[in-house]
Amino acid sequence: MSYIAGSLVAVQGNFVDTADNLAIDPSTVTLKIKDGAGTTASYVYGDGDYITRQYQGTYTANIDTTPTDPTNTGIWTYEWVGSGEVGQSINSNTFVVVPAAL
Repeated sequence: MSYIAGSLVAVQGNFVDTADNLAIDPSTVTLKIKDGAGTTASYVYGDGDYITRQYQGTYTANIDTTPTDPTNTGIWTYEWVGSGEVGQSINSNTFVVVPAAL
């Protein structure tokens, strides 16, 4: 999927107990983002309001692709990491950010 630079990209992380296939809330939920320039940032659920818990096991965030540097277009990667008492899981995905036409 591709987005024009400056778009908000809605992302979702889902956590499931593989033993019984039921949604679970990890003790810690972290969203890691690497932009097209290779700059990384991490956000933890509960520290501010960047990540929202929608319901058991489902978390969302809006990634702002507004360029602070022209080189941050290209492939962006985001990774949801759940850890703690319920085990550990990682869910990664990518999207492409293209420069605005004007």
